[in-house]
Amino acid sequence: MLPRSVVQKVAEDYVKRFVQDVKIEEVCFRVFEEVDEIILSYLNSFIKPIDGANELLNQLRNRGCKLAIATTDKTERAELALKHLGISDLFDIVVGADKVEKSKPDS
Repeated sequence: MLPRSVVQKVAEDYVKRFVQDVKIEEVCFRVFEEVDEIILSYLNSFIKPIDGANELLNQLRNRGCKLAIATTDKTERAELALKHLGISDLFDIVVGADKVEKSKPDS
């Protein structure tokens, strides 16, 4: 899956090229809002637990390990996925690309 920033850049370039008199950022924001709503409505089919993951996370937590999630996705979406899986309380922090200045290293 491509990072949101890449998809947004492609969408902005497309709108600039083929659509006139439109606020590009506003259009992209609305499109991503709709995509987020669609993804949330299909959460059950997109997100499946990995066998043994819950047990491992609970064992690590019980041994005093601090657990974190870092993702190139939005923090809010990652938190929703963790809640959906019933494991959000196991993590001390969730950090998405929207919470950092550079979400990926330069190549």
